[in-house]
Amino acid sequence: MRDDDAPSGADAARRGAGRHPFAACRAAAGGARGVGLELLGGTYHSQSASFHAQPPPGLGRIDLAVLSAGGLAGGRLSCSYAHEPPVKRAAIAAGARRVVLADSAKLAQRRTVDFAAASEIELLVTEAGIGPMPAGDDIAPS
Repeated sequence: MRDDDAPSGADAARRGAGRHPFAACRAAAGGARGVGLELLGGTYHSQSASFHAQPPPGLGRIDLAVLSAGGLAGGRLSCSYAHEPPVKRAAIAAGARRVVLADSAKLAQRRTVDFAAASEIELLVTEAGIGPMPAGDDIAPS
């Protein structure tokens, strides 16, 4: 999705809340003019409340890959479902910068399917703040 005429992030969030499916994405992009936003869609999986598809060939380069993780433990990032890793791996491979967003309840937890080493991720964002991704077994709630 490319929307060079997007309103500010706060405006988009207020006006789009409950109506426009991309309001949160516009808000995340800050509504900045000239900022492109690409969403990797696919099939909706109700178990994980997410969309997943096989990554497109020639994905290209992603300036900022923002990923979720169901668990972060033992120097590994994990998720609950086998359909999740292909897109996550493709985003990691294509990302110039790689960030994981996770609430602190996910720290020191391991889910069913590992998808990356913590060393592949630059930053960890939790409700406690933003910091470098801890290495090895150092991923723990603060």
